[in-house]
Formats: sequence, C-alpha cells, structure tokens
Amino acid sequence: MRDYVAKVDTDEKHKMDLIVSSYRYRLTQLCRLYLKRGHMTIGEYEQLNEFYHLYTGLGGNGEAKIWYDRAIQLPIVTPVHEEHKYEA
Repeated sequence: MRDYVAKVDTDEKHKMDLIVSSYRYRLTQLCRLYLKRGHMTIGEYEQLNEFYHLYTGLGGNGEAKIWYDRAIQLPIVTPVHEEHKYEA
C-alpha cells in the first residue's frame, strides 16, 4: 500500500511539474513577443498579469519572473480598431 501511495504522489508531482513548465514556456514566449514588439494592449497586459499570477500560484518562479518584470514595463497602447469603436 505504501508503495502505491508513494507512486501516486510522485505521479501527481510530475504532472504538476509539467503544468508549471508549460505555463513558464508560454509566459516567457508572450513576454518575448511583447518586448520584441515594444508595447502591449491593455488586453494583453491583463492576460499577461493573469497568466503570471496563475504561474506563481502553482509554484513557478525564476526565469519567467525576469521576463515578466521586463514586459510589464512596456507602454500600453490602444489598438486602432478600439480607438474608432464609438465613431458615428
């Protein structure tokens, strides 16, 4: 019985590590995209914040935090289609 419990715990930890790794990959990918472009929209900024908080809530830290800290310093712009949204 103990062997089974130990295996389940190990399997669950492995699954969680995979989830955190995929979040880290996507988070750094988004940050690099925004940094290359030089700005973010408000929607992208909100999405990035939410993504980062989910990632850290799962125990993630390290390299992704460095990229995140750089990206959130970018200017926030309004997309062209939103600027003209209310014109008659």
